Amino acid sequence: MNRIFSIALRIWHTSSLVLRHVFATAVTVFSACALWTLCYLALLLWAILSDEGLGGPLAYPAGLLASFLVSLAVSVCLYFPATAIAAGLAKKYHRSFLWQIAICISILALLHLVVVVVIWEHLTESPVQRLSIAVAMFFLNLIPLGLYWWCVQGLLVCRKILQRISLRRLFSKTIPKPGA
Repeated sequence: MNRIFSIALRIWHTSSLVLRHVFATAVTVFSACALWTLCYLALLLWAILSDEGLGGPLAYPAGLLASFLVSLAVSVCLYFPATAIAAGLAKKYHRSFLWQIAICISILALLHLVVVVVIWEHLTESPVQRLSIAVAMFFLNLIPLGLYWWCVQGLLVCRKILQRISLRRLFSKTIPKPGA
């Protein structure tokens, strides 16, 4: 098992940033489609139990297509830039992954403000309504951003943690304690 994990880490480490982001985008899109499927099944069960109409035959495929397209657009336009910029800054300034998470969330907040200014300026006239929508969308995007970030950086972070633990064990065994 340890050898398999080691091989997986080597492959993951040697793969390019693009491949990790493609994987993270695929996981995010799949998760959104799976969530839509669960919601649709719950609504279908609710309709059956409450003796209501089941809806049209295109409800499920249209919702699945919408969740696919929206999650793909959000992954490419929001999550990819946020995680890539945060990873680049963390590498440039030699910071830990906790710093990277904070920077990633900050960049996501800035990207949401850009989306609000550029896109929703034409949809609503009230700045308070635009800001409240942006804040709600920001908080709703934190969980998928976390999923995306862990797909991109997860194995690398786990490897660093395991290296630190093994180094501590090594040094605690080799360095004699004072007075011994």
